[in-house]
Amino acid sequence: MSTVRVYYSRVDQDYDNYSLYYMPGRHQGNPDLLDPDHIFTEEYSEAPRVAVDFTSEGNFGYVDINLNGAGFCDFFIRRKDYLVDLDDTATYQPESIYWMTGFIYSLQENLYDEVYVKENKPYLYKDSFFQGLSPMAITLAGDESSIDSDDILHEVVEHGEEGEGWWWTHYKIFNTHENSTTIEIPQSVLNQILEQEDMDTIMTTIMVYLCGKTYTIGEDMQLSIDADALAAEKADALQVIDKAIANCLYKLNEVPADFDEDAFLADVDTYKASKSEVLANTVDYLKECLTTRPNLV
Repeated sequence: MSTVRVYYSRVDQDYDNYSLYYMPGRHQGNPDLLDPDHIFTEEYSEAPRVAVDFTSEGNFGYVDINLNGAGFCDFFIRRKDYLVDLDDTATYQPESIYWMTGFIYSLQENLYDEVYVKENKPYLYKDSFFQGLSPMAITLAGDESSIDSDDILHEVVEHGEEGEGWWWTHYKIFNTHENSTTIEIPQSVLNQILEQEDMDTIMTTIMVYLCGKTYTIGEDMQLSIDADALAAEKADALQVIDKAIANCLYKLNEVPADFDEDAFLADVDTYKASKSEVLANTVDYLKECLTTRPNLV
């Protein structure tokens, strides 16, 4: 899903006088992939890198951002004649350009192929109804003390300390550029993650778990990661989930050809009670995988 289309909604529908700027941003998108021809040479990721004009379509303007495998980018929208471009020799913090640009948004390449932005709102919306939200990014976190409610957003530490082994115990879903909802990773999922060495596979495992789940955040809006969010990675996700199912069945001493999936899902608790307590997380994870798999085929 290398190209993400950003639709912009303004009350006055004046899109000719605005441009969208995108850059590597806070989640450190790869600058060489965002700008493969090295046209823009600003040292600091917060400085503007690529400016794109809007194309009008109905009541919206839109821009296609080619992330080109960079993973992430940030963007903002501003008037073409408003002040001047940021000095490419200055050291800007992200907050210091709010007064020039309005809200800053983040994009994660593998989460969607289009998003909607509304004038004077800090969110990425799923569609033109401006109700459901798409996440700006999903990252791993390690702060066990963060507890989120439906309308309180938290910031937590994003990276572990070197030498501590596996440190992440939570994932956080960025609702805006700055705020995130922090969710504990279930032990059954952690067990699967600990068996992986490749970070891409680990993140796909997390995405498979999140698929189909919905969270209520501020302003009573629903943020969710649906099957469409995995569209570009469905083949990889399906491979990961099939491997996880096979691994679970092996641990549970089940013969795949003889395993009755329907009977298992109909009464997971009874099945779990028939197994050793040390296998409870494996049973839970098998249920997650079997429930999610239909969304990927």
